[in-house]
Amino acid sequence: MDIKKVVTTVFLSAASVGSFLLLKNKGSSSSEDASSLVKSGSETVKAISETFLGVTEEEANNIAQGIDRGVKAIINGDTLTYVYRSASGKTKNIAEFTKDSKGEVIGTLFSNFTANSPRKFGRELIELIKLKTDA
Repeated sequence: MDIKKVVTTVFLSAASVGSFLLLKNKGSSSSEDASSLVKSGSETVKAISETFLGVTEEEANNIAQGIDRGVKAIINGDTLTYVYRSASGKTKNIAEFTKDSKGEVIGTLFSNFTANSPRKFGRELIELIKLKTDA
């Protein structure tokens, strides 16, 4: 079973019970407290579960936004998608990175093969992964 599904299910169940008890003890019917509790919990689950070779989505986003034309990075399972703007700024392009059987980063899809931005992102991503594995 996927660990993300297990953690999400357990957390959301606990959040539901917690919000019920919170509302019961307050004696109010405010759902704002309950929704903020569930919202913050789902953000926590997302932050915990989405990593790419030890790099969190937040760390990948920091790298992406530090690169010229970089927009964001998205982790989806074993794939990290880097979104960047074209030189003219009119279009958004993507580059996808996955890990091979040795656990090394490989670029699998480049919507603009000649762009430098994805190469810079890939180099910085690999440097961060090496720093994390050496530590």
